[in-house]
Amino acid sequence: QSDVEHTTESSGDNHPQQRPRSGHGGAQQQFSDKVSLNIHQTIAGRRRFYKHVGVEEVDNTGLYKVTLDGRTLKTPGMNPLHLPSKDLAIGIALEWDAQTNVKSGIVPASMPLMILASTAIDHVLVDPSDARKTCLSFLPTDAALFQTTSGDRILLAKQKEAHEPILEWLHQKFDIRLPTTDAMVFRIQHSDDTVQRVKSVVDNMDHFSLTCLQSACMECKSLVIALALVGRFINFQQAKVASRVEEEFQIDIWGVVEPRHGPAEQCRDVFRRGCFHECLHVDEGAGGGAGVVAGALLEGMMNVE
Repeated sequence: QSDVEHTTESSGDNHPQQRPRSGHGGAQQQFSDKVSLNIHQTIAGRRRFYKHVGVEEVDNTGLYKVTLDGRTLKTPGMNPLHLPSKDLAIGIALEWDAQTNVKSGIVPASMPLMILASTAIDHVLVDPSDARKTCLSFLPTDAALFQTTSGDRILLAKQKEAHEPILEWLHQKFDIRLPTTDAMVFRIQHSDDTVQRVKSVVDNMDHFSLTCLQSACMECKSLVIALALVGRFINFQQAKVASRVEEEFQIDIWGVVEPRHGPAEQCRDVFRRGCFHECLHVDEGAGGGAGVVAGALLEGMMNVE
């Protein structure tokens, strides 16, 4: 039985545990998960210190916050955790409400929505330059732009099936035409005009979308696929397929040899980014009430294989 409450009452802004504000700037280079988990070390393993988790609107601003026993939750950097959608707030509230294991205590790693939202507010909002640079660094080596030769016709067909619709969407949506190659090169040299067009798309993103984009780039090894995911042209399952064409082709032939960070882990990571961004843009009129989408996505995130 969930203790998450949906209220509109105002409450104090005292966090249950006060800490000095964290630095910004250079810390962004460590990026989202590692940074947020390091900051959360003071709370990791601590027994649950609250009974009720709630979601409230912030003074009729259209923003939402999460409360623990009526006290407003803040980011690890001690900034207000003000969220752009009720469903994202409910998703984060569900993460906190799920911290019920007495033996392990609070596990920050089990709260990916909280980590991503905190990263967006504590780091990307303050200085988006590193996040933008990271995203653009994937363009010359983008996994969606490298294809096999015509001799491998089966694999080539799979690559085209997965990537060509995304590339066409990119062209139609942003007037960006990206070339593919089957040459044995490490980097594709894009024209200055193409780079500037892509840069413009990335630069115009808000801090929440940019955080999601950077995470998706790092998981998919592709800015092209990440843009399609954040742009809602594809869902997380399609992003997973598009980013793993070659791996799945080899698995079909040779079977699975699981690395430390294998397909299941990558699938879960991509899903978390898709879940986060989907909660930013949910249409309540199409879903049957606030929290339905967040709850369904959170449940899927915990069980996806």
